[in-house]
Amino acid sequence: MTAKLYKNGLPFSDILSENIKDLQDRVHSRKASLVIVDGGVGEGKTTLVIHILDYINKINKLPPIDIKGPQLAVGGVDFLRKMRTCHEDKLPCVGYDEAGDFSRRGSLTQFNAMINRTFETFRAFRCIVVMALPTFNVLDQDLIDKNIPRLFLHLKDRGKNYGNFEGYSLYRLN
Repeated sequence: MTAKLYKNGLPFSDILSENIKDLQDRVHSRKASLVIVDGGVGEGKTTLVIHILDYINKINKLPPIDIKGPQLAVGGVDFLRKMRTCHEDKLPCVGYDEAGDFSRRGSLTQFNAMINRTFETFRAFRCIVVMALPTFNVLDQDLIDKNIPRLFLHLKDRGKNYGNFEGYSLYRLN
């Protein structure tokens, strides 16, 4: 299925492409950039994550991601493995879909501690992370306190041929 494109030739608006370019600039300045996408079931989280990853590849003169390749992970264990692969292969982004396994409720588990440490140091990976989860509220507050998320996209009111999002900066997240 081919996405309907805006006049800019992208499957999303100019404002989102400008924000993604800003995140790319942050990564080139050796700073962390995490995008969080949340929304209810069927709102298009995975689709938007893939569109964002494809766009980041495009601005880095790379082809669209292979959804079975190293740039899209499902679950935390897969994410940790693929993030390392993306770093080694000098890929500019990685998606973390179904990130509900990383939650506030489990913040004391060994797995969540490992994920937290990864996000604390992931700026060294020089890779934008795009995370999709059912609700922003499950995120560990520690991530926000450390200013790691830079863009939050809340998806809602999806129609048959379109989706809607509200975007928030780190300042607005706080």
